[in-house]
Amino acid sequence: MSSKPGNIQACIQKCLGDRFVLIGGAAMQLLGSNRTTNDVDILVSTKENISSLVSLLAGQQGFSNIGGELHFGDGETVTLDILTTAVYTVTLENLGPNLLSVGRIRVPNLDKIAL
Repeated sequence: MSSKPGNIQACIQKCLGDRFVLIGGAAMQLLGSNRTTNDVDILVSTKENISSLVSLLAGQQGFSNIGGELHFGDGETVTLDILTTAVYTVTLENLGPNLLSVGRIRVPNLDKIAL
């Protein structure tokens, strides 16, 4: 993927502020991994209304809601997955102090998380 993950991350951060944590392959890329990914995964609070977040983001430039999936970009489109739980039981609430900030984007500190 080109700079699409960086572009989508900046747009999400602008819209959601600190209401999310970047997870998955895009988080690994942000931390310096060469891992490739075809989507961007974010973790939000279990209290968030996912439909409202999808509507909020779909209304932003670069985003579209296609068949219930949130996409970013044109040409090489990136899918955005919004999750309230990752890896069975990991939630934004129980990540607590186990987060790192890379610029303004928060990611899990994998050294401190027992999965």
